[in-house]
Amino acid sequence: MSKIVCIYELSLVSENRPKLLNLLLWAINWIRHSIPPIIFCMTFYFAPKGKEAVYFDTSAVNWLAKDQDSTAVVNRICAYSGVYISAFTVAELAATALKEQRNRLLKITKTISSNWRPLAMPNELLKRSLNAMLSKANRIDASIGSEWDGVWYALNDPDLIDDEAYKEVIGWKAQQEKWYQEMHDSGRPHIQDALAELSAQERHSLTLRPSKILRYFVNHPDYLPNLISEMAIGCGLKTFDKGLSNSVLQLEPWRFFLSGMVYGFYTRSLQRTHFGKQSNPGSIDTQQAIYLSGCSTFVTCDFRQCQMMRWLLPMGHIKRKVWHYTRFRDWIFNQALNN
Repeated sequence: MSKIVCIYELSLVSENRPKLLNLLLWAINWIRHSIPPIIFCMTFYFAPKGKEAVYFDTSAVNWLAKDQDSTAVVNRICAYSGVYISAFTVAELAATALKEQRNRLLKITKTISSNWRPLAMPNELLKRSLNAMLSKANRIDASIGSEWDGVWYALNDPDLIDDEAYKEVIGWKAQQEKWYQEMHDSGRPHIQDALAELSAQERHSLTLRPSKILRYFVNHPDYLPNLISEMAIGCGLKTFDKGLSNSVLQLEPWRFFLSGMVYGFYTRSLQRTHFGKQSNPGSIDTQQAIYLSGCSTFVTCDFRQCQMMRWLLPMGHIKRKVWHYTRFRDWIFNQALNN
């Protein structure tokens, strides 16, 4: 059904538009009808004053656990920074096969996150930021709601993760990646066919780097009101005024999330080589772009994810950093020396 909708909408595109814009209009419709509403969730900023707001992805927690000075690093984190983790982080750690290792990882995570509930899923954060904008609030609660209490209980008591719960987490992780991979597997052939119809110059310009396609999305916003409206309703709003689309695009959770999807569209469906899943961030890595909006430093040891997050930084309204764990480790020890 979604493919039929995309083809129908493509047929409505004026033949007078440039071929390049036609391609982009088709692409955004494909993305809009392919992404399941559940992925649009998130929460926000609750760092204590005077502390660095740091987000740890799963790879950073794993590196911390392997650090021979992990106890010292954990103590310094508790003293000098506030580390956020998300529902994604907990779920990925809960999918660790060895129970002893899994328990240790979750206990370390609980300690460094200072007893804060994990950040909510992207769809929830997008919804909360919309509600905040409509109510003229400047802060939103970023933590998981009661529907994610199972994640909170597992973080507090990892022994609760029995064989059945472990299998459930593994299945959830697989599903998170499956829809994203299937979206690009089904869409890429159509995108490549459309690219083949462009002139060599147009094709080179579009596939040169991710910023090229993002610039086209921004500079041709005639289709954005429908996209934003459908996403808003997918997030749970009953109605949405399309005239507010430009205001929504100023919200950092939306800017980072949508830009992350554009990056994924470029790497998986647009670029001619190195488009496989082994060479690019997956669904969970890409969705975590939304957490840039609630931290000052994003810490990851995943090279591909690091590349993407650094590319996304200019989308924010304030300066942020994306660090490898080793860079963060150096910083936290320097904090101890300077205090």
